Parts: sequence; C-alpha cells; structure tokens
Amino acid sequence: MNTPSHKLLQKFGLKEETPTPNAKNPRREFFKKAGLGGMMLSGFMFSSLEDTLAQSTSKVNRNSSPSDLKITDMRYAVVMNGSARCPVIRTDTNQGILGLGEVRDGGSWRYAMFLKSRILGMNPCNV
Repeated sequence: MNTPSHKLLQKFGLKEETPTPNAKNPRREFFKKAGLGGMMLSGFMFSSLEDTLAQSTSKVNRNSSPSDLKITDMRYAVVMNGSARCPVIRTDTNQGILGLGEVRDGGSWRYAMFLKSRILGMNPCNV
C-alpha cells in the first residue's frame, strides 16, 4: 500500500529506512539524554546560588535592562486629519526604544514640548 508519504519518497527517489536489528531504540536514547540532563541539574543544586545564577544568566543581553532606560529625546509632528490637527509626540530612549503619543483635547504641541526639559533623563516606565 502506497501512502502519501511513500509516494513523496518515491518522487524524490528516496527509500524509507527500515529498522535494522542493531538499530538503537529512540525511547532508550531519550531516557539516556534525560538522565544526563538530570545529572547536570543536580550539579546546579549542589553549587552555590551565586554560581548557579552566574552560569544561567551568562548569555543574557543586559542592554535592555529596564532600570537603565532613560529618555534621550522628544520630538513632535503635526498630522492633519481633514480640518483637525493632531500633534504626535515621539519619545526616544538610550536603548533604541521609541514611544509614540498624542496631545489630546485640542492641546498644542507646545504644551508637550514644554515638558521635554522635565522628562529628559527620566525612566519612561516611571513617567
């Protein structure tokens, strides 16, 4: 009986692998690897907490630490929507993140830019 997978293999001139008597059992290999993982985990359990944290976080990118995030610039653009004007504010940070907002309730962009000197250098998570 030719199943769709058999037909696909025949189309590319491949043959299905038949298990040989000496072939390794994939289930047994899984349990061997799981046992090795458990041994590695137990190695972490018997080391100090500082060593474990240092090892597990050694490849973490520290550039996106929220505590070091600072506002570096603030700009505006006035977008026209028919007869209405909508000032859009762009806030840039030292980590390449930007935030967009708008001045609401018919306010002018001048009100938002008035606050620029007050929020430069602040963490945007706290503004």
